[in-house]
Amino acid sequence: MDHKREYQNQNLNQNLNQNQNQRQNQNQNQRQNNSVQNNLYQFEMGYELGADIEEAKNMHKQEYCKDELQNNMRKLNEKQQNNQNNNR
Repeated sequence: MDHKREYQNQNLNQNLNQNQNQRQNQNQNQRQNNSVQNNLYQFEMGYELGADIEEAKNMHKQEYCKDELQNNMRKLNEKQQNNQNNNR
């Protein structure tokens, strides 16, 4: 009877140890998955932020060039009008 109980206790302890090891492995895998997901999220957010910044820079450049072009056209028109007035 004692041998049977001892055998059962050994099996029970082995099963408990295996379950504990499996739980630890699952927890470790979950932490690794969370880390990978977090890194991917950070990368995607950085990529989107970089794209947003580039878009804002391009828009600013376009607005600046538009203003500069308008100023140049205004100056050119003024010169042409002055030339026409001087030629009369």
